Amino acid sequence: MVRFRKLLPAAMALAAAVFLAAPPSARANITLQISTDGGSTFQTFSGVGSTSGDVMVGALDIFVRATSNQPTNSPTAQIQQVQINTNNSGSSALSVDLVVRISDNFFSQPTGLTTLSSSFSGTTGPNVTAPGATFQSTVDSSNTLFGGLPGVVTGGPTFTAGVQTVTIPNIPTGTQNFGDSKTVTGTASSPFSLSNEFNLGTLTIGAASSLQLTGITNLSPAPAPPTAVLALGGLPLLGFGSWLRRRKQA
Repeated sequence: MVRFRKLLPAAMALAAAVFLAAPPSARANITLQISTDGGSTFQTFSGVGSTSGDVMVGALDIFVRATSNQPTNSPTAQIQQVQINTNNSGSSALSVDLVVRISDNFFSQPTGLTTLSSSFSGTTGPNVTAPGATFQSTVDSSNTLFGGLPGVVTGGPTFTAGVQTVTIPNIPTGTQNFGDSKTVTGTASSPFSLSNEFNLGTLTIGAASSLQLTGITNLSPAPAPPTAVLALGGLPLLGFGSWLRRRKQA
């Protein structure tokens, strides 16, 4: 017991040294970028877990809030443009070439065969148009921020749910909801990044009108193929058959 007590301080000092020398776990910021000139230049905002940005173009207020579940230990990875509010407080219509994109990296799971879900929804007020507007979600296994989005150089590999058309109903009065979702299967390796982007082209907001958007990118483990499930389900029967043959031979 005396010998143990003498060794205890040295052991505690060694453990503390190992703890202090251990590298911190990767912790990335979610990055939000807003462009009002079609993607030529961006204003950038970032934060751990969430961030927001507010840009004014005349009487047009563009507010965006984004979130990420990185670096939690969730079995799924997700980023969201939780809130894009574009409000025109002026007395005449205003137009802007709007691109809003978000990205986060150093996701560690899920890996292997995964399912990428890409979805958006929105509510429009009267006299809002955005011809050619699109939404896109990407996974980049080179861990590059915004990897897989148009104009971004990455080492790849990347995969995407494809470009989704954002059709905003053009209504004279009131409000109307709209949205779309898409899924695709692909392979991810750790660490990877998730990104999504609204490219609204030339967005026109009528006088005293508004547009709200939400975009969600979610990566989850892909379910096992039915053939694999059947094969695994048959393993106990194969084992029983082998045991039965050995017993008969005995």
